[in-house]
Amino acid sequence: MSKLNIIILFFSLWFSGSAYAQNLYKITKDGNNIILDFNNNWYFSKIAIPVRSLKIWKDNFAHNAAIIQLGNEKHVLSSKPNEKYLEYNELTFPIDKITLTSINTSSERVEECLPIFKATSSKTKFIEDNLLLISERENDFIKNNKCFSCHSLIPAALAFNTAYIKGYHLESMNVNKLMANFSSLQREDGSFYFENQPIYGINSTTLSAAFIASLFSDMATPDFIKIGIKINKFIKLTHKPNEVIRADFIFEPFFNNETTSLLFEVVFQKILYLKDFENQKESFDRSIELLSMLPETENLEFNKKLLLFCGIPYSKQLTAKERKDLIPELQKHFEMPYSKISEISRLLSLYLYKKINTNENLPLILSEKESDLNKTSIIWNCFKEIMYNSPQYLDGSYDER
Repeated sequence: MSKLNIIILFFSLWFSGSAYAQNLYKITKDGNNIILDFNNNWYFSKIAIPVRSLKIWKDNFAHNAAIIQLGNEKHVLSSKPNEKYLEYNELTFPIDKITLTSINTSSERVEECLPIFKATSSKTKFIEDNLLLISERENDFIKNNKCFSCHSLIPAALAFNTAYIKGYHLESMNVNKLMANFSSLQREDGSFYFENQPIYGINSTTLSAAFIASLFSDMATPDFIKIGIKINKFIKLTHKPNEVIRADFIFEPFFNNETTSLLFEVVFQKILYLKDFENQKESFDRSIELLSMLPETENLEFNKKLLLFCGIPYSKQLTAKERKDLIPELQKHFEMPYSKISEISRLLSLYLYKKINTNENLPLILSEKESDLNKTSIIWNCFKEIMYNSPQYLDGSYDER
């Protein structure tokens, strides 16, 4: 992981783990019932209620058995002698309230404790479920078609990369399986090319693969290095010194000739430089060579400028003036009426806006109605949700507000 990603991940994890200091829940007593009202909907994998707690039970007895109500379900919980908690595990639906009714007490001197919760917020689980679905669909597409879709796997990789940096739990998302299936498509000469889809060309497809692998590199480093070394062999055979590889497929906004080629390769070379200790100099020299060919961004149309800047910090370090001048351009783009191309550009604008304004809240933008979403739109929508939402998890002891 790069130093930048480590810093971002630290702050993301700090934020997502800060529920200890949040107003997580409040306790009220209603007759014989004790009610814990939470500030959010949570999928609980563990609920541990103290057997003895003056705050929870409002007395000094040990409550060895109780009825717990979770949504419309009721369950009897009990503890053995000297046990400190009444436990319930693996709730399969979200709740924002727990109701407790004591049915047995004793004077046993059990240690007084705080409740323990392990849970995922409803929004976080929604995003993680979507990422799992996306990884499964991309895996199926690769297996069934013996190729990958640049149009869906690029935004999927962006979504996974952003989720990883923000601290989402991605262990069960089939990333390693996806990368293994993806790498199996690479040809002996290091290229990615699909003879049944020749329209996509060999350069554009290979550079897209390099970019996709780069975005997954923190989650699947060995696969990335293996893919990257072979891609570099192909690149050396297909470019002249001081030359950006020419794209051989055009499709806005991503595939727009040299701008996309430069972005994809410079991100790839910079990350390969950080990950592959045996071949660092080669990738570093090539990335410097590419950056020396960076076009004058003032003269670029917005979409091409946007693409290059989305590669920050690999493609360009913006000056304070460039940041200040770029923000109004991005804000204008947020307000554009919906079209298939402008929707992608608007989301990339949102992505870049967050990169250059790390402490600012993102402006709200409208998206398509969910009923109108196709497979690729679902991925872009998931990407947007990740940008707007930091993960929220519970894993420890928590006090009431």
